Amino acid sequence: MRKATAVVLWVLLFCSVVLNAVTIWFILRARQVTVDTAYTAKAVVDRLAADTIRYDYAISQTVPLRVVVPIEEDVTVPISTVIPLKTTVAVNVDTGIFGVIPLNIPIDAQFPVNVSFPVHVKKDVTIATVIPVSTTLPIRVEIAQTPLADYLRQVSAGLDQTGRSLGGAPPGAPGQNP
Repeated sequence: MRKATAVVLWVLLFCSVVLNAVTIWFILRARQVTVDTAYTAKAVVDRLAADTIRYDYAISQTVPLRVVVPIEEDVTVPISTVIPLKTTVAVNVDTGIFGVIPLNIPIDAQFPVNVSFPVHVKKDVTIATVIPVSTTLPIRVEIAQTPLADYLRQVSAGLDQTGRSLGGAPPGAPGQNP
C-alpha cells in the first residue's frame, strides 16, 4: 500500500508541476499580450497627438445690411452751353397817323451761357439690402497645439512605463521581432 501511495503522490506531483508550468506559460503569454497592447496603444496615442482635426463647415445664409451713409460735400457745377432762341414775336406799332400796324419780328439768336456755381450737398443716404453668403469654412485644429497634447503625452509615457515595467521592450528595439 505504501508503494501505491507513493505512486499516487508522484503522479499528483507531476500533475501539479505540469499545471504550474501551464499556468506560468499562460501568465507569461498574458504579460506579453499586455506589453504588446500597451505599446500598440502608445503608438495610437502618439499618432493622435500628432494628428490634425479637419472639418469643413458649410455656411449658407443671408445677412441683412442696413447702413446710413452721411454725405456732406461742396460741389461746383459748371454750365457751359448755348441757348438757341428762334421765334417770331408779334408787335403792334402805333404809328399815330397810320394807326396801329401789326408787325411780326423774327428772332433767331443764340445765347452762350458759361457759368459755375457751388452746390452744398448734405444728405443721409440709407442703404438697405440682404447679402447672400454661401461658402465653406475650413477648420483645422492641430492637436499638438491644444491642451489635449499634454494629456496625450502623459498617457503615452504611462503606456511606455507600463510596457517597460512588464519587462517588454518598445517596438523597434534591438532583439524585437517586427
